[in-house]
Amino acid sequence: CPYPTQQASQRAMPHDGGLPPAPCCAMVMGMTQVSATEITRLIEALSTDERLALIDHLWAGVFDAGLRVTAAQQAELNRRLSSFDTQLADAQPWQVVRAELARDLP
Repeated sequence: CPYPTQQASQRAMPHDGGLPPAPCCAMVMGMTQVSATEITRLIEALSTDERLALIDHLWAGVFDAGLRVTAAQQAELNRRLSSFDTQLADAQPWQVVRAELARDLP
């Protein structure tokens, strides 16, 4: 993974009034005390492959932290996946939904 595995700094990060502070990202690209807005700008500059690698790295960290879904949450996820698969034929492309929203909203 191209992203550092160091733990985020425990120091408070500045809050620039934009996005809420994101201390978990304090060490992105070796920088410390970076605002969430700046982190967002850095992420937006990444290629799709780099963003996917970052998502993979962050998601793995969630499970490395020992967070697990409960049996009830897993059942709900399974229900939603099943519902998604069976209702896929009823789905509309984003362009159609967007056009309908633009037409219906003032």
